[in-house]
Amino acid sequence: MQEAQDEQVDRKLMEDTSRKKTTTRYRNARIILTIVAILLILLLLTACAFLGSYLGLFGSGKASDTGDVRWIRSIYSIGPNAGDQISPGRGAVGPRGAYYYITDQGNGRIIRLSPNFQVEEVLYGAKSDRPLPFYLPSGIAIAPDGDIVITRITYDDFWVMDSKGNFRFQMPYPSPSAVAVNAEMIVVGGLGGFAAYQRDGTPIGFIGFEDAVKDPDGFDHINGLWLDDANNVYVADTSNNRLSKYDVEGNRLWLVEIGPPGNIGIDSNIGQNLAALREKYPSMNQYPMQLTMDGAGRLMVIDYLDFSIAAFDPSDGSFIDKWGEFGEQDGQLYYPSGLGYDPAQDAFLITETGIGRAQLISIPESGGSAFNAAQRLIRGPLSMCVIPLFILIIGLILYTVIRNMRKRRLEQPSDEVESDEVVY
Repeated sequence: MQEAQDEQVDRKLMEDTSRKKTTTRYRNARIILTIVAILLILLLLTACAFLGSYLGLFGSGKASDTGDVRWIRSIYSIGPNAGDQISPGRGAVGPRGAYYYITDQGNGRIIRLSPNFQVEEVLYGAKSDRPLPFYLPSGIAIAPDGDIVITRITYDDFWVMDSKGNFRFQMPYPSPSAVAVNAEMIVVGGLGGFAAYQRDGTPIGFIGFEDAVKDPDGFDHINGLWLDDANNVYVADTSNNRLSKYDVEGNRLWLVEIGPPGNIGIDSNIGQNLAALREKYPSMNQYPMQLTMDGAGRLMVIDYLDFSIAAFDPSDGSFIDKWGEFGEQDGQLYYPSGLGYDPAQDAFLITETGIGRAQLISIPESGGSAFNAAQRLIRGPLSMCVIPLFILIIGLILYTVIRNMRKRRLEQPSDEVESDEVVY
């Protein structure tokens, strides 16, 4: 009799235990499903926000369909207030695309951006803890070790700072408008020529400084410079509408006209001799500005009045191709003045004076890989989805691990299960 009662009590305890386990499992499953549902909703909302921004449903305009040009990201302001809008002049990319700098000319400040185009720091200007005189900074370049070189056209000098923005030294230079730097040299250009310096500021030599009217080979306002690893200097002679290349000894290796000097004859020849002009000047540039080199080794030129990016062969200056169209939408170009290349994302940094915008775009065959494309995707607008997606993946992994552990426990012999229950 007592044994029967004990068996009944044991059976009741087992049923109660089984019921509690089942209830606990259902409760845990409901909690997990609720979390998964919330994360999926967050993913859906962020994806909708991205698509809405991209299609112009929630923002200031649709990202344009510009053919082979692919828009990645844009920035118009460093904050929500009226005085936070940017007025960028030139741009530069840090080593391995770790950050970007833009010269905010209209506000007299230098802005540092993260790879996701978030403001990291404001140097030397409004909203900066280093309010030094940086009125109209005209050019900027970043050395491989992170040193920053900035030209100040209104102060007739250029500054060299370390990677944290701390001042190192200052050098005089008349009306500087362009700068380039590599591991060994600094090159600064202006109205009539350019000068080369060692990285510590020691002068190396000067090229030009003759009146372009008196000297057919003279420079007329240099707005773009680039230094390759062999210390060859590439020059955008803006008003003469031509490119040139010099070796480390100062010898000119080639010079090409990329458009009518001073745009003379373009307006008067529309519908008449435009075909002849295009035959003479295949790229039909108008006002070349900042230069850079892409991952495929092409010399890239941003054009302020042609609203384009053109590619040239650095070995002889021959024209390869060009991209871009005029417009205010993201992905279009509106009086662009600055150009930099980010090899980490295979993306181009563009600054536009006319609309107060900096943006990242990609161009075909610029040397990128599938890994670069993935980085562009992660760092672009879809980055909003990364955090909820990461949490969702981790949650699913944890759910799977816990579920498998519980399943193995239930598959143990009953005496082992009872023994476990006593321990716990």
